[in-house]
Amino acid sequence: DHCNDPNGWVFLLSLGCTAKFTVQGETTPKRVLELNSGDIALFDPSTKAAIKHGVPSIIPSTCPEPLVETFGAQVIANYRYG
Repeated sequence: DHCNDPNGWVFLLSLGCTAKFTVQGETTPKRVLELNSGDIALFDPSTKAAIKHGVPSIIPSTCPEPLVETFGAQVIANYRYG
């Protein structure tokens, strides 16, 4: 499990370039979502939920200009809590 708390949730915060994010439940088809900078995804990380997820690709040159100006480069970061 990604989460030690059986009642926990994972919060993913995406900052920077748009990320292709895949998610698939045990009985549901794979879905591809585009997580833009500032988007948050929330899901149950337990083995029981059996949610497969990942970031297969990043869309270049989609970083918001204020982040590029602040950090001097394209920023790609996903933060997970849970």
